[in-house]
Amino acid sequence: IELADKIDSRIVPFVQEKLPKLAETLPQDYVDEMKSLSTGSGLDFGDIVLFNVFYEAFSACTSIVAKDGKGGVIHARNMDFGLFLGFDFKNMTWSLTEALRPRYSCNYFYLFKIFSLINIDFVKDGQTQFTSASFIGYVGIFTAVRQKKFSLTINERFNVDGGWVGIIEWLLGKHSAHWLGFLTRDVFEKCDNFKCAQDYLMQAEMVSPVYFVLASGEDPVNVYKSAFS
Repeated sequence: IELADKIDSRIVPFVQEKLPKLAETLPQDYVDEMKSLSTGSGLDFGDIVLFNVFYEAFSACTSIVAKDGKGGVIHARNMDFGLFLGFDFKNMTWSLTEALRPRYSCNYFYLFKIFSLINIDFVKDGQTQFTSASFIGYVGIFTAVRQKKFSLTINERFNVDGGWVGIIEWLLGKHSAHWLGFLTRDVFEKCDNFKCAQDYLMQAEMVSPVYFVLASGEDPVNVYKSAFS
């Protein structure tokens, strides 16, 4: 949040000011999850909400999909983004890249290793349904896979207005569009095959422009890039 404030000092105050109204209109299941995260972590609920709609406020990301020599699918993305959010001249990387690296903290008795990036298994009836490479505190999905079914990543689609038009429209009462992370989570919750995921994404109106990179698990790689504003 501090890094986002550096690129445009209007972003965080504007969104935080509107967060109570915004949170009331977000999908209730995800609001409940964010409230639980706030309660469990002690972090401000407003900061949790802002973190979970951060793509709509500012984004920069890249992913690739390809086949190896044995016909296996390789679907990957960088998790070291941070373009324009400050530069760490000591390590010659973006400031956000350094902020996401594992780091150590300690008290009087223990040394802790703190992670910002984690792999999450979503389990139902004792079976893993899908796995997401994610950020602690983020309830949506940027990158995930249903084994032998499909995988999905998102790429930034640049527009001059970014997601601001969509955010303002939402605050003014237009709620027909989807927030990125919640939509992609819905895809994995509701779809167990490539065609379902493809149709779900193609039909969705988005708050912010985005590229979806979708790959099948068994057939030759199919990539669909869709964007709706």
